[in-house]
Amino acid sequence: GNAIDSMSIAKELYDKNLTPGQYVYSRLSINKKYIPEFYKSDLLDEFNKIYNKQQQYYPDILTTSLFKEIQDKNSKAYSSTDNNISSHC
Repeated sequence: GNAIDSMSIAKELYDKNLTPGQYVYSRLSINKKYIPEFYKSDLLDEFNKIYNKQQQYYPDILTTSLFKEIQDKNSKAYSSTDNNISSHC
C-alpha cells in the first residue's frame, strides 16, 4: 500500500470531524486494508470522547478518579516515546 502522511490524516480527521476509529472503519468499509499511524493526541482525544460518553451510562465504574488514574498511567507510558503511535484496531 501507499504510505500515508500522518499530518494529512490528522487534517482529514479535523476537517471531517472524525475520530481515528471512524477513519479506520470507513477505510475498512471500502476494502482498504492499511491502517495508518495516528498522532497520540488524536488517539487520546478519541479515548476521552468514548470515556465521557460511556461515563453517562456507567457513572459508578467510570469515575473521575479512574479517568485521572488512566491519564497518569498514559502520560508515564508515553513520556519516552515520540508523538506518533500506531493504531491497532
